Amino acid sequence: MHNLISRNQLDEWRHFEQTVDDMTIENEKLNDYYECLIECDSLNQHECKRVCKRLLM
Repeated sequence: MHNLISRNQLDEWRHFEQTVDDMTIENEKLNDYYECLIECDSLNQHECKRVCKRLLM
């Protein structure tokens, strides 16, 4: 029996899957950043941005 999907097609799928995983991680970081900004209790908005920006790294 022969393979129905070529090796190149499988490699392309793996690349796509990795890209989706990377996008998910980036979306989670952005969500955490915005949540941090919303929940920030400090009166100084600049300080809040500085602290929350660390979540993006």
